[in-house]
Amino acid sequence: MTFFEKYGEPVAMDRREKYRQKAYENAQEDIGPWLSITILKDSSKRARNNGWEYNLDREYLVKLWKKQQGRCAVSGIEMATESGTRENKNPYRASLDRIDNSKGYVKGNVRFTTHWVNNAKSTWPETIFENFITNISKMRR
Repeated sequence: MTFFEKYGEPVAMDRREKYRQKAYENAQEDIGPWLSITILKDSSKRARNNGWEYNLDREYLVKLWKKQQGRCAVSGIEMATESGTRENKNPYRASLDRIDNSKGYVKGNVRFTTHWVNNAKSTWPETIFENFITNISKMRR
């Protein structure tokens, strides 16, 4: 079941969301177009705006996606390529995470995570993120 099937079609999509939706549809057979249109474009823009090093390419990200089998590197949850809408964002959407936030988007320093994991981790070291998750898990037992 897709995100849109589960939560319903958005009432109004802006141009960017329509572009991403089309990229997702094209990516069903080949993840490459979605990577080129969304992940590469967005990550290179963030790197440029923040003065970070950048050396990623489509081939590298396709191999990384396949190596991870479309699953979040942190949670193991299957990721989606659908963004959702501004009002109803998709927490399972794939996001490119910089493992070491002191470095840029460079080969060996990125992994795919769900949007939720990437936002929760933010710029904190992985140990802090893991500590929170461990404690949440303990509190729920």
